[in-house]
Amino acid sequence: MENRELLQAMFEEATLGILVVNSDGEIQNANPFSEKLFGYDKGELKGQKVEMLLPKAFRTAHVQYRKKLPKSL
Repeated sequence: MENRELLQAMFEEATLGILVVNSDGEIQNANPFSEKLFGYDKGELKGQKVEMLLPKAFRTAHVQYRKKLPKSL
């Protein structure tokens, strides 16, 4: 199994939620466990802001914290 296939299998079969989010806070990918955890169907999280998964009381503050993060690591 090649590295890419191995990483994809680990992402798909992980027993914890994994979200891939870009620097603008948009969800680029979500593994099946995270979709189930948050109650969404396959692909529904893609393109949404990550803050939608937080309680409303924390969303604005989270956006401000996210904006302070470096654009690349």
